[in-house]
Amino acid sequence: MKVKAYIHAQYNEYEKTFTYSVHYCDMQEYGYTLLETRDLEFDQPTFEVLANKTIKALRDKQSRILATAQSESARVEQVIDTLLYIEHKA
Repeated sequence: MKVKAYIHAQYNEYEKTFTYSVHYCDMQEYGYTLLETRDLEFDQPTFEVLANKTIKALRDKQSRILATAQSESARVEQVIDTLLYIEHKA
């Protein structure tokens, strides 16, 4: 399988440095500087390989979401406990 890769640079005003990225299309209209394009050739994975990698990525995302939700829930519970303690103390 062949794809065209667009190699860009983008200036970061805060860090005063350039970052580089590769996209599947020209991103100049979004503030990127096009450095060059290259035709890349690679073996297209089977549906099974793509599906398994996608499932893994989604499960990883799900784990991150659950961890964030658990952390936020614990923080809310801590506030509730604090309010209940103050209420009973008065």
